[in-house]
Amino acid sequence: MNRAAVAAALLLGGCAAGAPPEEEADRLYREALFLLSRAEDPAEALPLLDRAVRLDPGRAALRTARALARRAAGRIEGAREDLSSAISLLETSGAPAPERAELLVRRAELLDDPGAEADLSEALRLHPGHVEALLRRAALRRRTGRLEEAERDVEEARRIGPGRADLFHNEAVRLLALGKKSEAETLFGFAAELDPSHLEAHVGLARLFLESRRFAEAARALDRAVALDPRRADLHYHRGNALLGLGRDAEAAAEHARAVELDPRQASYRTALGVALHRLGRDDEALEELERALEIDPAYQPAWTTSGSLLLRRGRTDEAERRLRRAVELSATPEALEALGLVLLEKGDPARAADAFRKALWVCRDPVLRGTLEADLERARKTQEKGRR
Repeated sequence: MNRAAVAAALLLGGCAAGAPPEEEADRLYREALFLLSRAEDPAEALPLLDRAVRLDPGRAALRTARALARRAAGRIEGAREDLSSAISLLETSGAPAPERAELLVRRAELLDDPGAEADLSEALRLHPGHVEALLRRAALRRRTGRLEEAERDVEEARRIGPGRADLFHNEAVRLLALGKKSEAETLFGFAAELDPSHLEAHVGLARLFLESRRFAEAARALDRAVALDPRRADLHYHRGNALLGLGRDAEAAAEHARAVELDPRQASYRTALGVALHRLGRDDEALEELERALEIDPAYQPAWTTSGSLLLRRGRTDEAERRLRRAVELSATPEALEALGLVLLEKGDPARAADAFRKALWVCRDPVLRGTLEADLERARKTQEKGRR
């Protein structure tokens, strides 16, 4: 049992026996908040909060804390129920309007569109200056085609709180560090919407879009970023990657060439340019860029993988094998292992090729690449069986 679980067990075991229920509930609440800030699994705090709510059922803060813990643990229905109870308790107690508005916004995050918009509109009635409520309602209205209403919400949010863009961006960065990509994306979007000149908000969105292979959205975000700072090499590099993903190879090559021009000592930029040039059929130029990348950084694995794959396609199998073995030594990625397997298959060694494909499958998480690897492995097996006959 880990330390957090031990602490919970001690508290649940009655280590504060004899304390008034409200005091015991408060102590459990504070311990739960500590666990939520430290424990990897938010569910560890739930037994403490369950008991706190039983001891003091009329306290809205306890319901709110349990809603947040349940949400973090993926228990969405329970989180909605707790927020609804907390909102009712605040209404009954005559709590300040901004406090009630905040819980309505939090509940709106967990509801379907109609209920969410009703909550956001009520939150804005209670607290007309709630910038996040305006932006969330704008997003809902945009999804349902009510573009003029959405734009009015955005304009009002910009009028009230242009300085909030940094706050949204910083919270998005924090959430991203915790692995909460969807929530981070929403807040990066709010920052960019509040302040269209917020460069890092556009960059944050673009990187999330690239990770999830949403190349068209990434390209749009990077168009905005490049317009704000056209001399930043990494923006051209990422925009080139998005354009490659869209199959716009000539435009991608131009972007990668611009990145190289701005920062010629980056192996990653030259490797990306090599990939784009290869896709345009300009293999000699591609190999030159890959050689330059390896001169800059002899340990840059993608350049070994890419150049090895390119040499394989040109029939230079011995050199391709040497490069791909070096790539696998540096990092046994699925792409490097697959390319090595293809070389071995080409050289008439299906047994070792099959072994490379199996290793690639062990480390591969991309469903598209896994399908290709399974087909490669099956081909290697059939070739091996044919050789035995």
